[in-house]
Amino acid sequence: MIDVDYRFGAESTASEVLSNVDLSGRLIVLTGATAGIGVATARALTAAGADLVIGARNPAKLETLLGELHETGATGSLHGFPLDLMSFDSVDAFADQVLDLHRPIDILINNAGIIGQFRRNAEGIESQLMTNFVGHALLTSRLAGALKQADNARLVSLTSFGHHYSPVIFDDLNFENRPYTAWQGYGQSKTACVLLAVQVSTVLGIDAFAVHPGAIWTGLGDDLVPGDLALAEARGSVPAPEEFKTPEQGAATTVWAATEAQLSGLGPLYLEDCRIAKTREQPDHRTGVMSYALAPENAARLWAATERLIGRSLPLQ
Repeated sequence: MIDVDYRFGAESTASEVLSNVDLSGRLIVLTGATAGIGVATARALTAAGADLVIGARNPAKLETLLGELHETGATGSLHGFPLDLMSFDSVDAFADQVLDLHRPIDILINNAGIIGQFRRNAEGIESQLMTNFVGHALLTSRLAGALKQADNARLVSLTSFGHHYSPVIFDDLNFENRPYTAWQGYGQSKTACVLLAVQVSTVLGIDAFAVHPGAIWTGLGDDLVPGDLALAEARGSVPAPEEFKTPEQGAATTVWAATEAQLSGLGPLYLEDCRIAKTREQPDHRTGVMSYALAPENAARLWAATERLIGRSLPLQ
């Protein structure tokens, strides 16, 4: 049993978690910060003095957020660069701009994510797998050297209890030979996000944490169809209205994972409600982490399968 003094919980906000944390001089890279919990995460980190690099797909929203952060008194440096996780070229360009800062990266937060219907990118990769996992795996590989240069660097990989819906299907990772459903695609991609933390912690030797932020009212599920929602209800995975969190509460576990001193040396872990989650063998589609998502052998297998899928090595060094 890991001994952690839990000072925060499901109703805590990111600002409360960081109320006594000074992030001055620490460089944090954050993806998907222009909506939902990403905005709340960016606000809390800059209020704590962090130097922040934001990657976002929408330039107008990015400029608006940067302006807001400046106006609210951010004391650290702020950088915003375009990032479309569906595009290898965009991920590489973003990584180049981050590396051109010539600084160690203290914390990488892979926050961006999607859920929805079947699409593929220009290279034919299914969109949820590409956005939620493959794009972040490529980014993490590109920034691995800068993470190693920092003292006590951390990776935070946003996932979801949706990983209960599916393990990684290694025989058909890219939905070439099986029917596609939104939940199968989402579940597999979110399992992959947990395994990303496992692989980074195992190979790169830094603390890496997979974070389930909780249920938050955002636009993330706008692309779902009634059948998807009916299935979620049938599986008991739709929280009651009172269980939903605000974006500020949803961002709390992210910043807790990024900064909590008690977690040092404990990665990889799956965290929810500012706590270490229970490991499950059978899904309840609500809480805890499935054991298949924490298995190092699955993480290594996924990494190799991803390299074959994209025709490119992903070194973590």
